[in-house]
Amino acid sequence: MKRKKLKLITIAVLLSCFVFAGGYIYRIELYNALYLLREEEPEQDSTLNITRLKRYIAEGCIYQEEKYVNPYFFRPGQREVVYQCYHCSLNGNNIEQNIKLHITKIRELDEGILYTLELDELDEPDPYDQMGSYRRYLGYFYVTEEEIWRVYRPGVSYTAEMTEDVVRRMEETGLEAFDERVIVCNEPGTDSAADENGWHEYVDVEGDKRIFRLYSAYIGRTTEYQRIVWEKGKGITYYINGAGSMKRHVELWQDIPEERLTIYIMKSISMRNPHILLRAHRWRHTYSWLDD
Repeated sequence: MKRKKLKLITIAVLLSCFVFAGGYIYRIELYNALYLLREEEPEQDSTLNITRLKRYIAEGCIYQEEKYVNPYFFRPGQREVVYQCYHCSLNGNNIEQNIKLHITKIRELDEGILYTLELDELDEPDPYDQMGSYRRYLGYFYVTEEEIWRVYRPGVSYTAEMTEDVVRRMEETGLEAFDERVIVCNEPGTDSAADENGWHEYVDVEGDKRIFRLYSAYIGRTTEYQRIVWEKGKGITYYINGAGSMKRHVELWQDIPEERLTIYIMKSISMRNPHILLRAHRWRHTYSWLDD
């Protein structure tokens, strides 16, 4: 009888050890997956770790503190993203720097979360070479499981009073409190019809990307244009904002898209010297056909 009890106790201890070891390994794998995903060098990410990370998210082991998660918005808990930035300044200078976008969670509301998005200013001493507040402050964004709305875009920097007012209006009235509200991302996209002033604001569907476009069809007027590319699982991967004649044109990207090359070529042609920007961005040899 004593031997039987001893055997049962031994089995129970061994099972407890296996459970503890399994839990420890699971936590280590989780840590490794998160560490690799947050590295600034994406080539270090392995398919195995990404697969594990997706499983952990599906099982609710990660980001349980977030009530609403939209697959096109930034990862829950993510607070900043580093982009490559191109800026055509008021001085006519072409400036490239790495720049941070700050993602600030303001308030959890009934059906979504209110955020602000803010870019750092360029490291340029001349104010006419800087972006300015209207380009830096992307606005207040209301993120639900199905949609991303820009509810308000300030012409100046965010202030505590401004944020309190936006939160109060959202809590009391909801989206209807903001006449300038617009859907900037959703699964089915939106129509591209112009409003009474000729402005187009709509969302295109392109695979795992949702592309918000803003522009005016009115001819003969300096108008603003904007494009925001939201990519599933990544957040904003490409962004353009400017005005007529590329006035204070700002462009952000993580991967160099074909559209960006087209813009550089058009700008170079307008300067009547197609080699200026190509040499500056080391594209002379890659696109040597332009020498012909």
